[in-house]
Amino acid sequence: MNVLINFRHGLGDAAQLTAVLEHLRYYFPDWEVDVAALVGKHSVLHGLCRNVFILGRQRVFHSRYDRVFELAWDECPTCYGDWPSTKVERCLLEVFRITPIPEKCRYTIWPSETAIQSARRYLEGTCKVTPGDDGRY
Repeated sequence: MNVLINFRHGLGDAAQLTAVLEHLRYYFPDWEVDVAALVGKHSVLHGLCRNVFILGRQRVFHSRYDRVFELAWDECPTCYGDWPSTKVERCLLEVFRITPIPEKCRYTIWPSETAIQSARRYLEGTCKVTPGDDGRY
């Protein structure tokens, strides 16, 4: 099934969405998930879904999808005992109707090699720092 998630929220929310994508991969391995996100937030989602589109810059054809989800991404009004009480869990329970898995309630970001090189150039050029022996700045 081809699925599109339209996500019009900020960078921190996009990082939280990574936990939703991990759950969807687990519960629905046959889903081909694409995400349309705002510029700058889109880069957080690479590697966690099939395609990432930039809202307002790339055309997304909704007719190519079996399901389209417009995530409201509301705050969680409930305190859960078995998993965190965040927007992620509310989305999993109310939108996708799946039970959160505590081990998957973590944020995962896989920066592209291009993003890593861009950050390296910035740190070395603008901040005038070089990496230590462990490769970290």
